[in-house]
Amino acid sequence: MSSNNEQMQNGRPGALSARAQSVMRSVVQQYMETGSTVSSRFISKLPDFQLSSASIRSVMLDLEEAGLLYAPIPPPVGCRQKPGCGCSSKACWSRTT
Repeated sequence: MSSNNEQMQNGRPGALSARAQSVMRSVVQQYMETGSTVSSRFISKLPDFQLSSASIRSVMLDLEEAGLLYAPIPPPVGCRQKPGCGCSSKACWSRTT
């Protein structure tokens, strides 16, 4: 996890580091293009990134802790709704065996 000093830029608390800005920009851009969640592995495969997926995951966690990203909880296996639907209706669930 990065320290608070890494997350500061120009001495301003709360300002994002260049690394965090780059990850955030890529996550938002990919989300807007696809409409689905963006993994650290996906970001690490982009041509402009020279970071491992683990390093990107760490930055994404920092962004989530800062309230800038949200990591949805996947629905139960077999849920017929889209990921993150949040429904609790048993009619939505279809258990496959």
